[in-house]
Amino acid sequence: MPNPRTPLISVASVLVACCVTPLVHAQQVMPNLWTPDGTVFTTAVSGNTLYMGGVFRFLGRSTGGGAALDSSTGVLLPASPRVNGTVRVITPDGAGGWFLGGEFDRVGTFARQNLARLNPDLSVAAWDPGANLAVYALALSGTRLYVGGSFTTCGGLPRSGIAALDATTGAPNNWDPTANATVLAIVVNNNIVYAGGLFSAIGGSTRYGIAALATNNGHATAWSPSSDAGSIVGAITLKGGTVLLGGSFIHMGGQPRARLAEVQASTGVATTWDPNVDLDVRAMALSGTTLYIGGIFSNVGGQPRTRLAAVSSVSGLPTAWNAGIGPNAVVSEVDALLLVGQTLYVGGNFTAAGGQSRRCLAALDATSGVATAWDSNAGPSDNTELHAFALAANGGTIFAGGDFTMAGLVRRDNLGAVDLTSGLPTNWNPRPSGIVRCMATSGSKVYIGGDFLQVAFGQHARVAAIDAVSGVPDPWNAASDNLVTAIAVDNGTIYVGGNFASIGGRIQYSVAALDAATGLALSWNPNADPGLDAIAVSGNTVYLGGTFQNVGGQVRRRLAAVDRTTAAVLPWNPDITTSSPATATVHDIAIGPGAVYVGGVFDRVGGVPRGNVAAIDPVSGLATAWNPSANFEVEDVETAGSTIYLGGGFNSVGGLPRNRVAAVSDQGVVTAWNPNANGFVFAISTTNGNVCIGGSFSQVAGLPLNSAAVMNDPFVVGVPGREPWGGGLTASVAPHPMTSESLLRFALPRAGIVSVELLDTAGRRARSLLRSQWLDAGPHELRLERGELSAGLYFVRLRTSEGTVSRKLVVTR
Repeated sequence: MPNPRTPLISVASVLVACCVTPLVHAQQVMPNLWTPDGTVFTTAVSGNTLYMGGVFRFLGRSTGGGAALDSSTGVLLPASPRVNGTVRVITPDGAGGWFLGGEFDRVGTFARQNLARLNPDLSVAAWDPGANLAVYALALSGTRLYVGGSFTTCGGLPRSGIAALDATTGAPNNWDPTANATVLAIVVNNNIVYAGGLFSAIGGSTRYGIAALATNNGHATAWSPSSDAGSIVGAITLKGGTVLLGGSFIHMGGQPRARLAEVQASTGVATTWDPNVDLDVRAMALSGTTLYIGGIFSNVGGQPRTRLAAVSSVSGLPTAWNAGIGPNAVVSEVDALLLVGQTLYVGGNFTAAGGQSRRCLAALDATSGVATAWDSNAGPSDNTELHAFALAANGGTIFAGGDFTMAGLVRRDNLGAVDLTSGLPTNWNPRPSGIVRCMATSGSKVYIGGDFLQVAFGQHARVAAIDAVSGVPDPWNAASDNLVTAIAVDNGTIYVGGNFASIGGRIQYSVAALDAATGLALSWNPNADPGLDAIAVSGNTVYLGGTFQNVGGQVRRRLAAVDRTTAAVLPWNPDITTSSPATATVHDIAIGPGAVYVGGVFDRVGGVPRGNVAAIDPVSGLATAWNPSANFEVEDVETAGSTIYLGGGFNSVGGLPRNRVAAVSDQGVVTAWNPNANGFVFAISTTNGNVCIGGSFSQVAGLPLNSAAVMNDPFVVGVPGREPWGGGLTASVAPHPMTSESLLRFALPRAGIVSVELLDTAGRRARSLLRSQWLDAGPHELRLERGELSAGLYFVRLRTSEGTVSRKLVVTR
């Protein structure tokens, strides 16, 4: 894990084309954690292992929309940056790095609007022109990068659908053909830019889907193969003195040509070459006399070819090569092709290629069509609408882009484990046959409950004990007749709750104690109503939570305490209620010093207003003064020293914005820790200063993360004056002097109001960079653009409640 006390995050200076943008880093996230492709309902930590249960099929590394893969094996490279969004196009930058385009707003920890550049080591480069809408096409020619898409501004200037940027600085030039609709493909040849897309006007002329533009002024040349309104060209390949076009059209070059055509580069007239494809062609790769095509077609030249085919570039006839994309021909498609030597890399939406199971990405032998051993295991697997839209090669790396979100998937049905040092999945693989809803660890065992009937293909109905290393379940079968939704283990006894009426060989309603050695139910029997969701053991007391109304024949609404020895219901009676009784519940119970913490759906504890979370005196059963109040349900409560972590569906805790996860001190103060998950958090576990969360989210702390995340919490709670980042207010500016842009990096020992100004030598404000904005404690970054500043000496002044610091900044030409 990164050092949580590091005061500043080292990055290069960053170029921006518009205003100053703050990048806030409130906590550090484990970068290489393998996570599930479905929902995590429960987590537990034992030693250096994180166990996760829920409803999923695979574990893999969250990639976002881009993945750098080893060209020999398909294994995801450790340095591959997470892209928050979809990558539509990739091209090498000619210096060992990459240009990316698509629909994204962040690459790694850096804000990038639909355009980004990666260095050869896959770190994010300073290059940052930005485009306001999607980018679909990139073509590098010398020092100029041509960009196509649906944008209306690019590089900070008005540009409709197509633009040219400086490949080094990202600055736009005056080249401005102005397309009236999306540009999907760009190829550059000598002084001509071939552009394909959905447009009907570009370069100052009427052009339907395809045009040739002059590189000097952006004007359309006389070359105009298409005469049909509505024609779409999405793929362009040069072949000697001709241009191959693929897309959605029925005429091209003055002749009937269905979706694939060859036209003269000089005249735009179609040649006799006519493969005749029944549906759209979206990708092409030319190798000698063979043209590989991909799309959504099922027939080429009268021959069945599903989504992928090879045709003769001489005769236009399909060859015998037939890789077979599938198996679901209704939804499968091929969107990207890349030929490297004798290997054809294929990207799209499919689950099989070349006779092997392959998701989204595959590598095929260009001669036989058989899948090679290369396998990225991209996913997640349960969504057939995920795609790989782009492929590019650079050295020993294949970079793939799309709307897939994971790679390196390994099969782990509903239950898996990862090493907390490497983030990699362990070999532990018990394979429960259904959902895992609750989990506890004790000694060398992992105890699980849920909907399953089998574990490791043996009969274990809804509850099981599993060896924490081998994954082999204990032989007993408690045979619960219904769901197990809560579990706790203490001193050789497994306490379980759920909706069952029979478990461990006894008639037992909703709650039971099982012998850990045999799985048999003990005589302990509180006899609760159905709907028990939470169990916690403390000393000689077992706390029960859920939707129940009665326990042991006594009224106990949603929360009760029973004697651990006799199962007698104790007088302790907090009485959890809400204005809508049908929805009231206690989802979780956590024992802390001097309090029992509960989370769920409720608005009163013993008649005292409390919003979905409360601390209750363990003796009197009365609500304590602790009252952070969440505005929506709390699914999990975890205590760690003087900090109480909350997970759920809320977006506000203690009146502060906190999306689905929050940390509160034992004094009821919401801390500055704010991971900002974008979906439900159902489970929280803590270990060695790290916080592990699981749920149904796809993003945490601004990073694409599927269903699980491990973060540090750098904020020390309940120690007045403690500086959680190990230092006072610090700031630096680099590069210095500045020619076009620099980066202000600063660290705040405490959260507070921050203002940043740029002053000239007379103390006059040249620019206001940040005006009275609340920022969390920890490291922050501000990107500074020169803009219209004159050359000379300036001072960057940072003002906070901690004090004021100034840093010199020399601006040069």
